[in-house]
Amino acid sequence: MHTLNEICTSTKFNQDARFKAKSFIDVLLKYKITLISHIFLKIFITTSSVSLYLQYKEMNVIQAYTLVIHSISVLS
Repeated sequence: MHTLNEICTSTKFNQDARFKAKSFIDVLLKYKITLISHIFLKIFITTSSVSLYLQYKEMNVIQAYTLVIHSISVLS
């Protein structure tokens, strides 16, 4: 990414090379955002039910512990 950014901002390269470098950066950033979104989705799917259960007034501590351990193993 650093090298592509240098190509984009440098006047040592022709306009076509700078354009291609900028386009490639844009594609990589879109892919990065998509990848991060999928990772967070998996985390939220796993932890949402545990989070809701832990906020429940009448929760069972043993059950809560079991849910937390299960979430940790799924995320590992």
